[in-house]
Amino acid sequence: MITIYGITSPYASRVRAALIHKGLPFQHVNVNMTIKSAEFKGLTLTETIPVVEDNGLVICDSLHALMYLDEQYPHTYPMLGNNMPTKIKILSVIAAVDKISSFFGPLYVEKWNREEILRQNHSFHKAFRYNKEQKEDFRADVQYRLSKIAASVQGKYCTEQFSAADAAILALLKQLDFFGEPLSEFWQDWKKIVLEDTKIAAMFAPAEEKGVREI
Repeated sequence: MITIYGITSPYASRVRAALIHKGLPFQHVNVNMTIKSAEFKGLTLTETIPVVEDNGLVICDSLHALMYLDEQYPHTYPMLGNNMPTKIKILSVIAAVDKISSFFGPLYVEKWNREEILRQNHSFHKAFRYNKEQKEDFRADVQYRLSKIAASVQGKYCTEQFSAADAAILALLKQLDFFGEPLSEFWQDWKKIVLEDTKIAAMFAPAEEKGVREI
């Protein structure tokens, strides 16, 4: 069975979306990211979640995991598209989404008051929040980048069918909701319509999901 290390991460949700659409059985292992265990550190060079394990292979990046799943299980639902132009578009949208997500570090620090923990973990370079002006610039930049992504949505999805691009956008919008950041009417409507599909909505693990164990 395929194992996803990590449950609530937006990147774990992308992998979960792929596995659900592919009809592949999987399980979650919860990971304590505040105090990383030796077992978890030994799994991955990046020490980030998700980590995906399948048949003795360990993949430590969500995009790499999506590529692996499409190639390893070619007769299942193609999350990265059936042809090169479609794949390029999906990967381009994911890159645009990840650019926005790269700005979120200070928001997590603020949300969880993580400065002291980060200092104790010798991560002083991560222990900062946005000031008022920086947050205003952050919001303007996010809205600009979201408007560019919106131009990639054709009808209901970015491509002819639900893909890793749509999963990445949904996970991003959930992050923005989590931080209390405003969404345009376009994205509110889009999210509502897409999540009416219960199979797609299942990409987000339910609150009661604890995983088969914790490391």
